[in-house]
Amino acid sequence: MDSQELPTETTIPKRSHSEISSPLSENTEIDFPKPKARSTKKPRVTKSDTKTGETVSTESLFQPAKEFIDKASALFELNYTEIVSFLDDAHGSPNTLSIAQEYTKDIAGLLTMLTEIYLKLEDRRIKSRITRIRKKIRRQLNLDQTENDNSEDTDVSQEKKKSINVLRL
Repeated sequence: MDSQELPTETTIPKRSHSEISSPLSENTEIDFPKPKARSTKKPRVTKSDTKTGETVSTESLFQPAKEFIDKASALFELNYTEIVSFLDDAHGSPNTLSIAQEYTKDIAGLLTMLTEIYLKLEDRRIKSRITRIRKKIRRQLNLDQTENDNSEDTDVSQEKKKSINVLRL
């Protein structure tokens, strides 16, 4: 069969550029409203538990370590509410080190505290969060080459570790 034998449809000529483009607007200066800047922090949305459908807050996940933190509050610079607040603020943040420095100047002590608290926690989600936060801080401090936090510790941090070991007993 030749192409000449096929029935052809009538062709419609293409539209010109002026037909398809929108007309130019003479009022080019449109007053767009400025976006409103949030003056307060947006509260963290708590995630729902997949098994029960309930919402779970950081504080409820952190509850098993509350007693330990209260006992060791003299050894650490952060109390229970401050550490929960730090974990909420640092969660998902690209610059965890700067957030940690807002809470404390003793970053090595904070890493030690997170390690000790990790041992007291039961829920996998909060343990994973602490691990990710510790890794980010260590990466930003370039401590990844060392095996553990002991290389950067001071005598005061060593004393804190000894006191924590006594609390474990």
